[in-house]
Amino acid sequence: MNQDNIEKLKIVLKLLLDLLFTIVYNINMKEILFYTQDNGKIPVQEWINSLDSLNKARIYARLARIQEGNFGDYKKLDNEI
Repeated sequence: MNQDNIEKLKIVLKLLLDLLFTIVYNINMKEILFYTQDNGKIPVQEWINSLDSLNKARIYARLARIQEGNFGDYKKLDNEI
């Protein structure tokens, strides 16, 4: 195998590893669902939209961490909650 083929193989392997990481990452993502009223309103989204940009960014960053499975410091109330 010449040097050019080795470099092409390295690129292909890196792309495959990136793809595998993306698949595994997406499988482990949590889905966040917001309550939607019968009239289509989403109270939580309305509340977030009413916040200033700094607090809105903080809420979205926290939600992103939750989606990744990072719930931060929390304590279970019982076995079901």
